[in-house]
Amino acid sequence: MVRGYNHYGMRSQAINTNYHLIQKKLLIRDLTQYNHHTFLLSAARWSFRTHGYGKADLDGYLQYLENKPSKKRLWNTNVILWYSLRKTIFERDNYTCKYCGIRGGKLEVDHIIPISSGGTDDPNNLITSCRRCNRQKGGKSIDEFENWKKSETLEETGSKYATTTYRLITTADSDNGGIDTKEISETASQIFNDMTGNLE
Repeated sequence: MVRGYNHYGMRSQAINTNYHLIQKKLLIRDLTQYNHHTFLLSAARWSFRTHGYGKADLDGYLQYLENKPSKKRLWNTNVILWYSLRKTIFERDNYTCKYCGIRGGKLEVDHIIPISSGGTDDPNNLITSCRRCNRQKGGKSIDEFENWKKSETLEETGSKYATTTYRLITTADSDNGGIDTKEISETASQIFNDMTGNLE
């Protein structure tokens, strides 16, 4: 029996009845992803608070959850449900990070629209991400993250270009006793084009 807190046991009996009625409704409608104790108890208590004794309102509770302001963080996450959903997302995305294309390794599920911006746990808002990409994206939107990645890549490329050009100059100077600036410029330009060709 599901325990309640009324001295006369009426609240406990009502919640217990709602608990089992909601469980039957879940099984009839094949909503097995919700068939666990935490969800059933919450739905049973919500139904009792909202309707009193004798009405197990599954649809009303699901609607309530959908419209409830999001305060999603670890302490109010249904871990069993989340891990089930996580596995589904990994299988759908073939265990591949959708940001960088790496397969396997330490994968996580990322919210395309972040929770902080009103995103939900709807599967359409979830995507497989490697740990590195998920940490880099943080609370950014997809567009913000893509722009950030491009700027980081260009900055890294510019640094490599400067280093390569410097090495060409110093090598030419020590090998030939002089610098052919035209040849250095053409070689450096070619290297830069090769580096940036995949960023378009």
